[in-house]
Amino acid sequence: MQPPPPEAKRSDATQLSFEPNAKQQTILTMLEKMFGVKFKRMDSIKIHESSVSVEAHAVNASATAVAGGNPASGGGIALDYQESYLKAEAAALSAEGVVETEDGRKLQFSFSYAAVAAVQVDRSASLRTGSFTDPLVLDLGGGVGFGTDPWNFDLDGNGTSKALRSLLPGSTFLAHDRNDDGAINDGRELFGPRSGDGFGELAQLDADRNGWIDESDPGFSQLRLWDGNHPPSLLLDLDIGAIATGRAPFTLDHRQGADLIARSRQAGMYLRQDGTPGAVRQIDYAA
Repeated sequence: MQPPPPEAKRSDATQLSFEPNAKQQTILTMLEKMFGVKFKRMDSIKIHESSVSVEAHAVNASATAVAGGNPASGGGIALDYQESYLKAEAAALSAEGVVETEDGRKLQFSFSYAAVAAVQVDRSASLRTGSFTDPLVLDLGGGVGFGTDPWNFDLDGNGTSKALRSLLPGSTFLAHDRNDDGAINDGRELFGPRSGDGFGELAQLDADRNGWIDESDPGFSQLRLWDGNHPPSLLLDLDIGAIATGRAPFTLDHRQGADLIARSRQAGMYLRQDGTPGAVRQIDYAA
């Protein structure tokens, strides 16, 4: 029996999930931060999200969703296969448009972010995972990756540590030092594990409702960047001046061999002090 042919899927263009009345102001604020000027209006903007998934497997291979856990966090997954399994995924997010400054000049802008993951396994195996629990992770320019050594952390904030995979250098958790003790004690001080919606929790700190968490919001001073192993840092210490509360779908599985480590589910953006953008990703750990 021949293996089934690969299947490829690609999503249509989408819009960032800002509130309709705040969307235009959010984009303009982002551009004003990047260019350092005030804009009169936005002539046009296009926002695209796309993903491609190619999966090929031999006889007796299957992938089944697992019910249970927190539905908002993506459920779980079960994999059963024999002989050979191949899966490759790519996801991309981009925005482009034209804005007009108050003195009549027109400026073009563009932003893009992409990631690729692939795995091939040539053995028989069975994999079961439970629910997915998500924190927000900032890609500092080196991509989002995971180490092989266990990292014990109370992600759910219930007093029980779990053996997870730590982040590789080049990415960091976005944390909220709620009690100002200079430490990230458990998952209740990350964005997402409590509710399954890290971007939604982040938006609660947007006091002026402009779609950005920056120095004008009181909660900005409590935000930290934390790699899970070293003391947390202030955002400004790493030259990060603003984080957007908008997001778009960005689906990508992170695997080590046959093991599903985590899943990227959504992506947004942050801005450095010099106006250059970076990506924020919702990374759902397979807990």
